[in-house]
Amino acid sequence: MEVKLADYQVQTKTGDVHNGGTNANVFITFHGSDGASGPYELDTPGENNFEQGDLDAFTLHVDNAGALESIDIQMDDTGTASGWYLQWVRVTDPSNTQFCFPYGGWMGGGDGPTQVNLKPSDSGDCN
Repeated sequence: MEVKLADYQVQTKTGDVHNGGTNANVFITFHGSDGASGPYELDTPGENNFEQGDLDAFTLHVDNAGALESIDIQMDDTGTASGWYLQWVRVTDPSNTQFCFPYGGWMGGGDGPTQVNLKPSDSGDCN
């Protein structure tokens, strides 16, 4: 079976809480009707992503997972102050459908899990 590549637009919102940002490496896996695609690192070379209160945006040209059902967010918990307060993740899939995956909690740093599976909200609103 031939794998089709597709573009996913990913935005992450780091909570505006004390020490909410992280220097850890962050990854995403897409789960859809055609299976899993990933993990893929979320990184903008030369930028300091995932800082307190920041909205970061990424474009990934990767294997198409089909109709999106959930995502995994994983972080490797490395670096100083590795804990991360993830507010939400917004994904625009290859069909230009937008999904919001709310979290609103800590990851890593001894305060939370290093991997979470997130389901889209019914409203699709991340604000």
